[in-house]
Amino acid sequence: MKAEVIISENIRVGDFTKVAKSNPELIASVDISPVLKLFDLPNLYILEVPPGAISDIQGIHSRYGLLWHQQ
Repeated sequence: MKAEVIISENIRVGDFTKVAKSNPELIASVDISPVLKLFDLPNLYILEVPPGAISDIQGIHSRYGLLWHQQ
């Protein structure tokens, strides 16, 4: 998502967080369906994820334009 927004909006990497927080619709407009398809890979095992959680990600992303938190 970050790369998509940086490229499409022609912003500096260092300005991404500020721009994204003030314009959440930019994040919401990024198509994340290719990423969500990764969760359907036959050899991928995810533990402790409630049923339907993965399918909810796209709706939450589109509705609120949230950024992923990485630790």
